[in-house]
Amino acid sequence: MFKFLFAVLPLLCSCVYEFDPADVPVPGEDGMMLVVEGDIIAGGITQVSLSYTTEMFDYEYPWEWIQGASVWVENEAGEVWGAAPPDNFADTSGYRVQSPYGYLKHRIDTRDLPLDGKYRLCISIPDRGEYVSSFKPVQITPPIDSVTCSVSSDSLQAFLEVTSHGSAQETGRYKWIFRENWNNSPDIVPDIQYVYNGDFMADYTQSQKEAMMNCFGEAYSSGIIIASTEDLSENLVYRQRVAAIDSYDKKVKGMYCISVVQMSLDEEGYAYWESMKKNTTGMGGLFDPQPSEVNGNISSVTNPGETVIGYINVCTLQYGRLFVDWEKVGIYDRGGCWNVIMYPMDQWRTAYAAGKRPVYYGMTESGGKDMGIAGWVDERCVKIEQCVGKPSFWPL
Repeated sequence: MFKFLFAVLPLLCSCVYEFDPADVPVPGEDGMMLVVEGDIIAGGITQVSLSYTTEMFDYEYPWEWIQGASVWVENEAGEVWGAAPPDNFADTSGYRVQSPYGYLKHRIDTRDLPLDGKYRLCISIPDRGEYVSSFKPVQITPPIDSVTCSVSSDSLQAFLEVTSHGSAQETGRYKWIFRENWNNSPDIVPDIQYVYNGDFMADYTQSQKEAMMNCFGEAYSSGIIIASTEDLSENLVYRQRVAAIDSYDKKVKGMYCISVVQMSLDEEGYAYWESMKKNTTGMGGLFDPQPSEVNGNISSVTNPGETVIGYINVCTLQYGRLFVDWEKVGIYDRGGCWNVIMYPMDQWRTAYAAGKRPVYYGMTESGGKDMGIAGWVDERCVKIEQCVGKPSFWPL
């Protein structure tokens, strides 16, 4: 019988795996495997997340399982860069693209890491042991030339793309992660709301309506985005697609921003992420390695037979950002949100139960409010799925 496990990978990707762990050498009777996420960032802040695989439908919080862990970076000479409290590294760049769950991450100040050294990540977990990644040289990441957008010929999708080029001496193997922000106001800002339990209408205040209009959405890349120029005549990535957005998604309704982080991978790291991508997108064949068999570069010092999921890359980062005013592009499909239906008071309960929501009162012949009738639309037209604060880098 197959047992279904999933690894909690909140920083760079959310991956679900199916495999039989019966022959996987892991310590303890629980069969949980350590998952290590992050990269050693030369010239920046290294952020590492630790979690365990867990049985599907187990709703315990996995980050509570790893208490008191220590994480640090060291070079071949034994010099150490130690972790510091998260508050020491406030996000001021606006390029934060990892998971917003900051309490999951160990942060290490590696801004002064010499580029000519080799480094590894070291982990100590109480009652579990010591772990290390393999020593790796710093992969120098070339700059992002541009971040662009395009629209499909049928106007049903928008694509966000990255162009970058490097020297012939650089690896030509790339990985991208990104953060999206967008104005997330509803399609129609309603004047009124229906209180189902009391069967009456209540007015929204002006401040409530302004808050709806100033809502922002935020999302992070969830897939594995990699590319290689190894088989090309030059080290050029041209308009590599990193994201696709459907025309009915509110991301393409108004002002939108994508912040992209680019990193270089060595040959071993690229092979690891390529295998992970095949297995997590259903591209793997019958005889391709399963996730438990994909070798990362992290091992247990305490128990050499233990399987650890993760790969620690050592690299510099490059950043790119694009703002798009989708109102000028005009591909957003409101899906009939202007189709307002007038319902009299005795039909309000029925309309609400059918997924409709009110937006305004009707009018009397003299031009005043008719509070016995209201205009209703589909719930999605007034619903706000997410409302976060305005990003610090957002244009005024």
